[in-house]
Amino acid sequence: MKRILSFFIAAIALLLVGCTKILPLDNPEPELFSTFHEGDDFTILKRIDIDPNQIYYCIGLIINSPKGYTCLVGEYERLNYLVLFEDEYYDIINGSYLNLYTANELIDWGINAGCHLDE
Repeated sequence: MKRILSFFIAAIALLLVGCTKILPLDNPEPELFSTFHEGDDFTILKRIDIDPNQIYYCIGLIINSPKGYTCLVGEYERLNYLVLFEDEYYDIINGSYLNLYTANELIDWGINAGCHLDE
């Protein structure tokens, strides 16, 4: 029984370690995007043709947040923005986890993001 439990704990630990690595997108199709904002070492791209009739999931996706806050972007932002960093493309969420920008900066640049105070 201890052997099974040890194996189970080791498997979970291995899976959790894999969850922390930020991977670039496999097939980002950058030709469908144009430059939206240029930072010092990254560029945010926005999809050129956004279908106004497209329906998006109404969920909040957590981005890197300041201590004591939870910040979110929506499915619209995840699908219609790319981040170019070190010749690799990432979605808007992983760009925040690379510490390229803050949620407040996204808001200042016109990207819909929101934060609330954790209780």
